[in-house]
This record gives sequence, structure tokens and C-alpha cells, in this order.
Amino acid sequence: PPFADRDTLGYYYGLYIDSGNGYIENGPAVTTVTPTTTGGINAFFEMTVGGTRKLCALASRYVKVRNGDSPSGWATAQDLGVGVVSRRAAVFRGSQATDFAFIAANTGANYWGWNGASDTTTFTQDTDDHAITFVNYRDELWRVYLDGGTAGYWIAKTYAGGTNAAWSGGLRVTDRSNPATDMAVFNQRLY
Repeated sequence: PPFADRDTLGYYYGLYIDSGNGYIENGPAVTTVTPTTTGGINAFFEMTVGGTRKLCALASRYVKVRNGDSPSGWATAQDLGVGVVSRRAAVFRGSQATDFAFIAANTGANYWGWNGASDTTTFTQDTDDHAITFVNYRDELWRVYLDGGTAGYWIAKTYAGGTNAAWSGGLRVTDRSNPATDMAVFNQRLY
């Protein structure tokens, strides 16, 4: 029987699936759609945009929003600029009233924030913090970043979210010769 605590939080056809019997459950048929104006897609994320939950994609320098099942149904929400490659995104509310997308770009680039007011508003580039990746862990948002000098790769967290989030002091995780390129949560631990 379905259990309310097993909602997959985003897979429309998979609400309350209990696959504890060891079998793989069927999902909907998949149709291939290649959005217009893209490079390779680096990541997908879901976010409430203009009051509607939508699928979003990081496609090279573009943030795309799915409004339909056709190439033109993927609207360009933001062009991050020539030479920028969007890498990872995390949706985090923290102490804010609504969700906020954090978008990591090139290693040395300041990250972008998006409040999801509409398909194209409001994107803000952080004024002094950059990120290689983001990950949600419990009630915190963590980021990996490269120190501007020679110190190496660091991690920091925030509870607040929103535009120009207040980050904790960083913790060095590796030197420049061993790049930290991603982060994950596994078995209730941050890796």
C-alpha cells in the first residue's frame, strides 16, 4: 500500500511507489527532446518557478526552464555569459520564505542565485563568493570553492540562503594539486 512518507518529491508518476518487493517499477514513456540554444547539459534540478514546479537544466552557459515537450518548450531563463559553464545547482530555502536556486559556474566565477519569481527573473550573481558545486545537507547548504590564492579547495556552509548568503568560515579540504570537483551526501555523511 502507498505510504505518505515515501513521496518522491518531484517524480510526478512515482508518488508513493513502494518498490520494497525487489522489482523495478515502470515509469512513464520517455520522449527525447533536445532544447534549442544549448551546449551539453551538465545537470537538472527542480524548482518552483512563478508558482509552478518546473524542471530546469544547466546547459553550458544557459539556465533552461521546461515549459513544454518540444525543443522550443525549453525557455532560456538566463544566459550566464560567454565563456561561462554552469556546473551544478542546488535548491535551498534555509531561513528564507521561498526556495532559491544556487548555480555554480566555472571554478573561479562567482555563483548565481535565482529566486524563481518567473522564468527569467530574478537572477543575481554573488558579489564576492564563488562555487564549484553545492549540496544540501540537513538544514544546511554547503559549497566547494577554490581559494583565490594558493591555499587550495575549501568548503563552507550557510543556513540562510537567499541573495548574498552568509557563509561560515571555510574549511580547507585539499591543496591545488588535488582538485575538489564535487560533493555528495551518502549515508547521512557529507563527502
